[in-house]
Amino acid sequence: MVENSDRLEEILNEIITDRRYIIAVDSAGDERVLAIRTPLPAEKHYARHIYRQELKRAKLNGLPSEHEMLESALLRGDWSDDNERLIKLYKSKIQQLEQLIDPRTGMFRHNKGKAHKTRLEIIKSRKELERLEETRDALLVFTAEYHARNQEFIYVFSRLVVDETGDQLWPRWSDYQTERDDKLIASIILKYRHLKSPTESDFRALVRSSGWSIIWNTAKKTAANIFDRPPSDYTRDQLSLLFWSMMYDSVYESIDRPPDDVIENDDKLDKWFEEQREERKKDAKKKQREKSSTSRHPEQFIMVNNEQEADEIYQMNDKMTLARIQKEIRRVAESKKEYVDEVELRKGQIIKQALLQRDTGKARQAGLKNRSRRFLG
Repeated sequence: MVENSDRLEEILNEIITDRRYIIAVDSAGDERVLAIRTPLPAEKHYARHIYRQELKRAKLNGLPSEHEMLESALLRGDWSDDNERLIKLYKSKIQQLEQLIDPRTGMFRHNKGKAHKTRLEIIKSRKELERLEETRDALLVFTAEYHARNQEFIYVFSRLVVDETGDQLWPRWSDYQTERDDKLIASIILKYRHLKSPTESDFRALVRSSGWSIIWNTAKKTAANIFDRPPSDYTRDQLSLLFWSMMYDSVYESIDRPPDDVIENDDKLDKWFEEQREERKKDAKKKQREKSSTSRHPEQFIMVNNEQEADEIYQMNDKMTLARIQKEIRRVAESKKEYVDEVELRKGQIIKQALLQRDTGKARQAGLKNRSRRFLG
C-alpha cells in the first residue's frame, strides 16, 4: 500500500510540475540529471512553421517527395500496393475500435465484458500498423517530407529539455543546432521516447487520493490556479486530472451517490455510470411520452397559489386562444346566469370543428354529426 501511495505521489508531482526527470549520459561518460516537460501551444505552432519552411527548402534542394520515392520502391519490389492497403485497413480498424470509447470519460460505451477484448484488439492492430509504417518509413528517409518532419520534431524536442534548476538546456534553437555532444542528445532522445503517460486507472486513483483531494478542494474554494499557468497552456495530463476530478465530484454530490466500496472500484463505478445513463434515457423517454400525450388534449388545468401565478399561466396561451377565452368571458357576462353550461358556451366552436372535419371520412363524419345533434339538442 505504501509502495502504491509513493507511486501515486510521484505521478501527481509530475503532472503538477510538468517535469519528468531522467538521467542522461554525455560523451565523457558522465551522468546528467535532466527533466522533460510538455511542449506549449506556441512552441507546437512554431514547429509547424518550421515544417513548412524545411519542406519548401528540401524540395528546392532536389529531395524527392514521398510519393515519388514509393513509386520507385514499388518498381523495385521493395514495397507493394498490398502493404498500402493493409496500412489503410489497420488505421480504419483502430479508428472504429476507438469510437467505442467515450472521449469525455475514456470508458467503453458498450458492455464492459467486451472492453478487455477490444483493448487487446487495438494493441494488436497498432503493433501491426507500426511494423508496416516502420518498413515504409525506412524507404522514405531521403524524402522532403521526412526531412521536414525530422526538423519539426528536433525543434520541439530542443524546447522540452531542462536542467535540475528548470533552465532550458538549449535556451535558443541555434544553441541546439550547434550542440556537438551527439551522445548526450541520443541518450536524452532514447529516454524521452520511453516515457509513459498515466493510465486511466492512475488518474482515477489520484482523484480518490487524499493528497490530490486536499489540493483540489482548496483550489475550488480559493479560486487558485493549481498548475501555475493559464488554462490554454494546461498539458493533456493536467486536463485529464481536472476532468476526472469533476467526474468524481458529480458522483460524490449525486442524490443517488453509490456506496464507498463502489466509488473505490473502477469496474463497479463504471457499472453505476451505465445504470445512471440508462435511468436518464428512461426518464427522457417517459417525459417525451407524457409531452406527446398532453399535446393531444386541447386544455390543461394547472393549480396556482395566487393571482400573479394565474396571470403567468394565462399568458402562456397563444393569441388565438386568448381571443377565444376573452370571447367566452363576454358570453358569460352577457348571460347574467349563476352558471353557464360548457357545451352551450362553446357550441359555436364545436359546430365549426365538425364542419371543418366533415370530409375526413364517412365514419368520422357521422360521429361528428351525431355529436353536433346532441350538443344542439
